[in-house]
Amino acid sequence: MPYPLPSNHAPRLGLFLQVDRAPNVPSTYDEVLDLIVAAEELGYHSARVTQHHFGERYGRLPSPLPLLVAAAERTRRIRLGTVVITITLEQPLRLAEDAAVTDLLIDGRLELGLGSGFAPDVFAAFGVDIESRRQLTTTAFERLQAILAGEPLDEQGTRLQPPNPALLERLWLAVTSEDGAQHAAQHHMGLLLGRVERGGGSPVENQIRTAQAYRTALGEKVTQARIGVGRAVYPAADRATAKRDLAEALAQSRLDHVQRGLLPADASLEDTLARFHILHGHPEEIGPVLAAEQAAIGWTELLVQIDPGDLPYAKAVRALERVAQEVAPYLNTPVLQLA
Repeated sequence: MPYPLPSNHAPRLGLFLQVDRAPNVPSTYDEVLDLIVAAEELGYHSARVTQHHFGERYGRLPSPLPLLVAAAERTRRIRLGTVVITITLEQPLRLAEDAAVTDLLIDGRLELGLGSGFAPDVFAAFGVDIESRRQLTTTAFERLQAILAGEPLDEQGTRLQPPNPALLERLWLAVTSEDGAQHAAQHHMGLLLGRVERGGGSPVENQIRTAQAYRTALGEKVTQARIGVGRAVYPAADRATAKRDLAEALAQSRLDHVQRGLLPADASLEDTLARFHILHGHPEEIGPVLAAEQAAIGWTELLVQIDPGDLPYAKAVRALERVAQEVAPYLNTPVLQLA
């Protein structure tokens, strides 16, 4: 059954960037910054990046906050944030300090997304027991929120400097399960959903179930729900063109997945697109699908990923344009005009 969006949250359009567009790191960052500028010019409400430690192909951004400061220097309205900073690997006080300073530098535009992490090799490199991540996550969230709220840090009454309690209203939790959704609600955080795969079923079915668990946990505070949904979307002139572009962009990613046993060696392009959960085709094909998902999930913000694999920059920008101009109208999602 369609779930009505909270009355105080009109659906918004955001951009999600993995930061894995090129083998050369400086040019990767330059292209990401250029895409954020393009998104602002097209009226996107937000742009978010995600943290990856030691990534060679699937994310090259271990420190997202400095990049957001650089993005703020080139923009003036678009909200800037993270999908995930792995809080289990962070010292909460240092993260609070960095986030507070970043938010001041970018004029209060920071949206801070956090997550537990999942990669055993990364936890091992940081000397953190991955089996303890659930408790570590809870402890770190509570500590971070107490610090941001201005609670004393010691018996002498030391408090966070610079103070920034407003950030408490802009914390988000990226989850992959109903338990995680309940955790987000209990800690008064926004909910971020990607390709939720736990519990069986399709990613969209899992997103519906997880979003509902979040709203149920919020109870009478459901009108305060903040739900961001990540979706890989590639609109093109027609479906054939979309498939051709994606076949080229995903060639290396497909080989990587085959080598890691995540795709069979004889996987077709259709199999690959299904594995990566990429909605593609003409905007008139994409729009109704997203509208149905919006009604079922009840998101307040759609975070579109339009840079899968090695998609050339020019094609990524054109996809951004098509989403804003031709897909967004299906979602009753107005883009913002620059003053």
